[in-house]
Amino acid sequence: MKLNLLIAILLFLGINTNAQQVDKSKSILNKLSIHNKKHSSITANFVFTLDNKEEDIKESSNGKIIIKGNKYSLEFMGAETYFDGTNLYTYMKETEEVNISIPDDEDGEDAMMNPATIFSIYEKGFKSKYIKKDGLIDVIELIPTEDNDVDFSKIKIRVDMRTKTIKKLVYFGDDGNIITIRLTKFVPNHIYPDERFLFNVNAYPDVEVIDMR
Repeated sequence: MKLNLLIAILLFLGINTNAQQVDKSKSILNKLSIHNKKHSSITANFVFTLDNKEEDIKESSNGKIIIKGNKYSLEFMGAETYFDGTNLYTYMKETEEVNISIPDDEDGEDAMMNPATIFSIYEKGFKSKYIKKDGLIDVIELIPTEDNDVDFSKIKIRVDMRTKTIKKLVYFGDDGNIITIRLTKFVPNHIYPDERFLFNVNAYPDVEVIDMR
């Protein structure tokens, strides 16, 4: 659930400087989108950090995600998640149970919570603004549009245009949570069979299956 993060954009002010910043951010994000869509698959390792100073919370976890088209698998916080394009399998190792469900359509809430959107979150429902050049990294802010009902105020994205990859996303939650996703490894175009995105129930005879379809 925590990984269900990914979205945002900055307020658009009608002045020339900001118009240039918006145009620059859109240009970078469009190039990023075109480049990522050329990949047959994406494999990425990441570090997830949750920080809330008011609640004195500081948590960090490692994860791995594999994306192929509209399919993905995710290893994160003791759970394995598989989406084969239709069915969503969530396997909890500690409790030895797997939940099977069918997410909502592409415009539904489940789609917004899809962790695979980390590489395309900026394409819909946000406005963008170029913030600065930090060494070799471009920093862009996303702010949700009025019709984008999300629980955070903005997202800050750090992009390396040399490799056309996202290096870090920072979500600023309405509840005071600051969630950071930092990519530590990015491998495109590895060949995965479709079976890689299925949970093989037969391979886990002791697992309790909770079918909510």
